[in-house]
Formats: sequence, C-alpha cells, structure tokens
Amino acid sequence: MLITLIFALCVVGFGRLLYGRWMPSLDPASRFGLSGILGLGTVGLGTLFIGLMPNGLVWGQAAVALVALVGAASIFRTRMWEEKVLPRRPSGLEWVFVGVVLLAAVVASVAVLAPSTALDWDTIAYHLAVPKLWLSAGHIYRIDFIHHSNFPQSVDNLYIWGLTWGDQAGAKAFQLCYYLLGCLVVFGLTRARYGGKAGAWAAVTFATVPVVLWEAGTGYIDVAHGLYAAAGVILVAEILEGLLAGRESATRVWPVAALCLGFAAGSKYTGFQVFIALGLVYGLYALARKSGRAVKSVAAVLAVGLAVCAPWYVKNVAWTGNPVYPFFYEQFGGKNWSKYNADIYKNQQQIFGIPRAGPLGGIAAFPDAVLGLAFQPGRYTDPAIPGRGTPNGGFGFAWQSTGAAIVVACFVWLLSGKTRRFEGLLLAWIGVSLLMWFVLSQQSRYAITFAPVLAMLLGAGVVRLRAGSVLAAVSAAQACGTLAVLLYAQYPGQFGVVTGKVKRADYLSRSVPVEAFGWLNEHAKNGKVALYDEVFGFYLSVPYFWANPGHTTLIGYDKLNDGQQFVSRLKEMGFTHIYMSTGYGSYTPEEAAALRAIVGLDGTTVPLDDAAVSALLGHTARVDDLKSDQGQKYKWLIADAADRGLFSQKVHFRGGFVLQLR
Repeated sequence: MLITLIFALCVVGFGRLLYGRWMPSLDPASRFGLSGILGLGTVGLGTLFIGLMPNGLVWGQAAVALVALVGAASIFRTRMWEEKVLPRRPSGLEWVFVGVVLLAAVVASVAVLAPSTALDWDTIAYHLAVPKLWLSAGHIYRIDFIHHSNFPQSVDNLYIWGLTWGDQAGAKAFQLCYYLLGCLVVFGLTRARYGGKAGAWAAVTFATVPVVLWEAGTGYIDVAHGLYAAAGVILVAEILEGLLAGRESATRVWPVAALCLGFAAGSKYTGFQVFIALGLVYGLYALARKSGRAVKSVAAVLAVGLAVCAPWYVKNVAWTGNPVYPFFYEQFGGKNWSKYNADIYKNQQQIFGIPRAGPLGGIAAFPDAVLGLAFQPGRYTDPAIPGRGTPNGGFGFAWQSTGAAIVVACFVWLLSGKTRRFEGLLLAWIGVSLLMWFVLSQQSRYAITFAPVLAMLLGAGVVRLRAGSVLAAVSAAQACGTLAVLLYAQYPGQFGVVTGKVKRADYLSRSVPVEAFGWLNEHAKNGKVALYDEVFGFYLSVPYFWANPGHTTLIGYDKLNDGQQFVSRLKEMGFTHIYMSTGYGSYTPEEAAALRAIVGLDGTTVPLDDAAVSALLGHTARVDDLKSDQGQKYKWLIADAADRGLFSQKVHFRGGFVLQLR
C-alpha cells in the first residue's frame, strides 16, 4: 500500500507537469487534487497501449517507474510543497474537520489492507481478477468469459501495477488515493467559490458519504469515476458562468474539464450519461442565452473528452464488434454473446431500486427512488442476494447508501429560491442525470457521480442559505453515523486479519471457498478449472473459466445433448477440473444436498428423475425442463456425466465440490 501512496504522490507532480498550464486560476487544493487524478488517469490510459504490446506488462514496469521519477523531479523542480493547500494551520473547531477526514482515511486504509471477501464482490470478481489474468499473460488480451474485461479501464488498469508491487493492498490503495485527492478537489473547488468554511463542510460531507467511504477501501472504481465526472461538470458550469458574465479568462480551464469528462467515460460506460446530461443542460442553456462562445466551449469540451475516452471504444469495436460491449446487443451485436445473455444482463441491471412498472413507465416512483438512496441501501446494492432483502424489502448494508446529507442538500437548494446561474446549472444537470439513472439502473454506487457536486452545494448552503444550520447538522450526523457503522460492523473483523489476530484463511472462508481453491491450486497446476456458480477465481493460481451459460457462448450448451458430449467439449477447451459452488447463497441447503446426491458425492448416485430435479431446483420440474432450460442445463449435463462415470475424482468441500475429468 505504501508504494502505491508514494507513486500517487509522484503522479501529482506528473499531472502538474502535463496539465498545470491550464490550472493557475484554480485553488491550490483543487489544483493538487486535479493534478493527481488527471495524472493517474493518464497512466491508466497509457497502460492500455503498453499492455497491448508483446510482454508490455513486463517491460512496462520500467515506463511506470519513469513516470514516478519524472513526477518526483517535477515536484522538486517547482517546489510544489510551497503551494500551501491550507493557507494556515487549522485552529479550534477546524481541527474537527481535519480529524474526521483523517479518521475516515484510517478506516478505509484498514479495509485496503484486509483481503477482499464477497462483501466487496466486484473487487475480486473482476476489478482485480482481470488485471491479475493480464499480468499472468504479460499483456492485455480479450478474456472471453469475463465481459467486464471489455469495460473502459482507465482506472482499473492502475490495479495492474498495484498488484505487481503490493498484491491486493497495492491495487486497492489506488482508490484510497482517489478518495484523498477527491477530498482536496471538493474542498478546493468549494473554497474558491464560497469560502473556507463552506469548503470544510463540503470535504467532510463527501468524505463521509457512506458508499464513498466504503468504496475507498475496495477495488471498485466508482469513487474515481464520480470525481472525474463531477469535476468536469463543475468546471464547465464555471466556464459558462464566466463567459456569460463577460470573463473570457474563464475558458482557460476548459482542457482540464475535457480531460476529466474523458476519463469519466474512459473508466465506466455511465460516463456517457454524464456527456448526454451535460450536453443537454449546458448546451441548451448556452443556446438559449445566444452565446456563440459558450456553445463553442461546451462543444469543445465534449469533443476533446470523447477523443480522450475513444481508445477504449475503438478497441471494443475491433475485438467484439460492439463499442459498449456487452450492452445494446440488439443494436450492435457482439462476439460470444447472444440475446439470451443480453436479457440476463439487462434483467439484472433492472432489479435495483424501485420497480418501474406503472403509468408513464413508473415515473411516478421517481421521487421515491431518489429519497430511497438515503435510507434503503438494500434496494440499490444487490437485492437479489439472499439475506440482503428484495426489491420490495429495502434492507441491506447501511454503508452502501448515499446517506441523507447530499439528498437533503439537493432538496434544500431546490426549495430555497436562492439558486443563481451556477447552482441552477448544477441542479439541472443532476436532475437530468437522476432521470437517466432511474430508467437505466438504480444502483447507489452509480449515484457517487452526484456526491462531489452535492457536497459542494451542501457546503455552499451552510454559508449561504437560511437552512444552513440544518444542512450542517445533517452533515455532522452523517459523518458520525457513517464512521460509527463502519467502525462497528466492518472495522473489527478487518483490523483482526490485518494485525494477524484472525487467520487470513479463516477470514476469507466466510464467503470464499479457500479450502477448495487451495486443493485446486495444488492438484490442478497443469490444468484448467471450469467454475460453476462461482466467480472468485482471483484466489486461484491456476487457469480458470466462468463456465455458467450466462457468461459466454463459447462452451455451446445448446449443442450439447448428453454428459459425454459435455465432457468432450470441456476437454477440447483444455479443462481438467470442474468446481461447483453450493454455498454462500448459490443454493439452499436442500438444493445443495440434492445436487450432491445426484452427482454421487454421498457414496451412491441418486437417479436423475423428476423428483430429484424438483429437489435440485427448489420447485416442481421435470428432467425435460432441466434439459431444455438454457440457464440450468449444465446441471443436467454434469449429473449425466457423473452417471456415466466420466469423472475420475470427486472431492467434497464445505462450500462446493471438485470433479476431475477422467
């Protein structure tokens, strides 16, 4: 982790060297923070071109080291430490603000150092798994079974280097860096416009948005993505305001805004929603004001931003035929994808949040969806997982919500009657963006994009609005609540494994099949593992493949009619072992027992008849139903292969079982 933090500090100097010429008018704090996130984005984008070359990720380490050296030299040459982020030492209550941010950073640091579990699912499912696979190959290639490997990777690519010098902690520490740099960006942008007190409240609010602080200790990328998007939106609003007030100097910062928006769309597909909302709100406003210069400035920002993110989408077209693979399959198609896969993925995106059925596409539920971000995190995280609630239950982990502060700030400003051009532009952008969020996928982490903007408005409201004391109270309550929940619910377990009081294997075994993976790492060294109902291959040191039908069409389940054909196809693809997860929410205990019996793990093989199939699926079904169901057919194929004696070894573990192909 320490190497990553040092590298990020050097990258601040690298970012200043490249982009500092467009930042002299910015506050020192935001200038420091923006230099850092733009420098990191540049390294991430550059890694794409390095990684596409033969052994690029091997010799590319020298290029990354050179970036650090150049950045460090820039820091010393320009004596950046003399640009004081704070004009003076904090005093009195100001230390409280500093203390809150530092305590939050400590909580996030412990999460960074602790190994990731299913609690931060995407970290080990693909955010770190994809870079690990690329590192093992020495270059970036298309991973056919993880469609996420085709997502824009300007942030994820940083994990490649983090893994080389610090394993998980080295990779996840990049999000901690974005988090700390983000606090400076929010503080500086707010202080420059509304004063130091407003900046302090804005920084604390952003730092303690529950999902922001939680993600700062994970390998997710939404904090980085949200910072890029929000910084671009704020800077373009300032450009418009300045131009319409006759201040031509306001345009000086437009390349920084363009880069931020480019890295937003270069780190996540939802960055295009930022482009669309900004173009609609800011572009139409500039047209309405009949300012040709303002229109041209917005167009220039969007054009350069698109150029910055373009390499990711060009790569996708070349590799898959779909620039936003695997989305919009009906419009663009895509390699190793199908209508079946597309429907599964689309339906999963739609389970989040408030159901959209009803008049006008359920738009009447829009206010409920926005308010729910503050107090019903289960609806906006993963409501389909047992124990986390349902789309109608609203349960879930409190630290995965957006908290109440930014939601309250939004409504207070809307009702205040005190909005000027700048605040109005920001609120209009948030409104359009929230509508798109409501229609596409209501996930709380996608709403992180709004957090820096609304944190800024909360700080402004504290010093500008009559309800300022209310906003301050809500922000303070959120800070206390977020820290208390994380310290109580997450910190003890993570701190225990970090300090060695809890064994790493014991900590991971709560949600990761470490025992089975340990066996596979030992016995499948020269083989390849097909994973069923399990995506945490990050903890495997042998080649693996997500084999469930929804991940790819390569196995071709529709062409397999019995266990013999199934095993032959797996052997043809190089597989030697199958691992099937039956724990951690994959099956109920009854369904897991039925599967073990059908496969023959309990000594005798139960006939695969209608009764056995009904027990396996948890509802009344026939063998013919199982054979014809695209999503469930693999269970019948595995059972039929076991019945034919095509597995030479069957090993049962607490969370699943291993089958070795004969």
